Amino acid sequence: MHDFTAFIRFSWVLLTVSGLTMFAATGVTDRPDPTMLVMDERFEYPEGLLHEVAAPVWRRAQGAPMIEARGKCAFIPGRAKSEAYIARSFPVTAPVGSTLLATFVLRVDTNDGATEPSSGVVFQFVSADGRQRRARVAVRVNLDGSCNLGITAKSSNTIHWAAGEVSRFENHTVRVTYDFATGCASLWVDPAVGDSPPAAQSTAPDAVIPSQVSLQHTGKAGAPDVRISELMVKTVPSDVLADKLPKAQPGEVATVPAGQQITPPARNFKVFLLIGQSNMAGRGVVDDIDRSSNSRILAQQADGSWVLAREPLHWDKPRVAGVGPGMAFARELLDKMPQDASIGLIPAAFGGTRIAWWQKNYSGEQHWPNGETYYQHALQAAKNVPAGSLAGVLWAQGESDISAASGDRGDAYRKDLHALIKDLRADLDKVGIPFVAATLGPWHADHAQILNDIYLSLPQEVKQTAVVSTVSPDVVHLLHNKPDDIPHYDSPSARLLGRLFAREMFPLLESSRH
Repeated sequence: MHDFTAFIRFSWVLLTVSGLTMFAATGVTDRPDPTMLVMDERFEYPEGLLHEVAAPVWRRAQGAPMIEARGKCAFIPGRAKSEAYIARSFPVTAPVGSTLLATFVLRVDTNDGATEPSSGVVFQFVSADGRQRRARVAVRVNLDGSCNLGITAKSSNTIHWAAGEVSRFENHTVRVTYDFATGCASLWVDPAVGDSPPAAQSTAPDAVIPSQVSLQHTGKAGAPDVRISELMVKTVPSDVLADKLPKAQPGEVATVPAGQQITPPARNFKVFLLIGQSNMAGRGVVDDIDRSSNSRILAQQADGSWVLAREPLHWDKPRVAGVGPGMAFARELLDKMPQDASIGLIPAAFGGTRIAWWQKNYSGEQHWPNGETYYQHALQAAKNVPAGSLAGVLWAQGESDISAASGDRGDAYRKDLHALIKDLRADLDKVGIPFVAATLGPWHADHAQILNDIYLSLPQEVKQTAVVSTVSPDVVHLLHNKPDDIPHYDSPSARLLGRLFAREMFPLLESSRH
């Protein structure tokens, strides 16, 4: 990130000295650079309210005076309860047919006292009269502490969120473009030099030609502190912009169309079987953050083929299938694995199932639509993988068995859980394959104590198993069900559950190597 920022700074210094320069990064050296630098802001002011210490460059545009100059950055305090805007005008008029290109460094410092998810716009281009705001960059902080950046061309109600998370308390390079002709706003986060698709895009049909930038505080409760520094803006003719777009790191951006079959990697491909009921299948609302894919994460389809994994992973009940823990599990685990590793996910959970229906010897009437029992379906899918690639099993189930467990203190459930693990390992010829389960959602705590105790004791009773404790003090307050759908995790909680699964799975994978 720092190398890229330094590169951009150096290039634009050349622009200010000569007015014309060459694009060495893209290899274009036979024509002048038609870009125009219109702003280079370093925030090198005394500390204080920005519109006061940096007047008349920055001016208070609207709302309460609260955005500060602090440590060579614009500090936007999250705890303030009012809206605030400050603006800085371009010294020159952007040419017609241009695209505005802004690059700045952003840091998010989450307020620990937040009691609900928060999001708000922090940067935008603005028209001369201050009424038209375009290419608006937003920050979202979820209750699990994860943070995302997004872009909206116009309305704060239609923010398109980038899939990748941004780390808190760390600097991130943000790049934004706004095309006058199409009204299209694009966002890149931590780009490298080269070409790549944007992390998120948004378009408004009524395009405008901005003449200033604005920093904003939304006045929403629980908003994070945000710092913006090294803000630079230039204009680029739209027809040559493609030569200067940043490039993603190798293997991180998926370029294969959705649904296109892919041959799994020949080596270092780790496959995981996802089974259980609806909270494994996922019922969270699919947001823009969930729609992207990673070229190193594949999902098995019903016919046994492999495609790039995308939400929703499961197809148990297509009308209601949504965000579950699978994708977040894969992303978290991938960060802990070698750069040449890839992950395969087998979505085989089915909503509303009881543990008895998952037994090898089940002979009742509950089946997959194709007639297989749930065990048969999962077993066949797990066998239909490249040799030696099956690496672990994830299990989330129990809501359908709460009442039954209260009748016999969970004796039948414990027996069935142990039998399921034993049978899967035997039939897959994987005696020590890691098996990670999760306790039930914390809103079930009073009624699910029997089942939760069974899960919490599993690692002491069955080798190579682990449990995600959803009732532990450090996570219980971060997991929530959907407001209109009590049994199911909301999307942020499903993603957090996935990361917790990965943290429990990784040590088992490491121990199985020795």
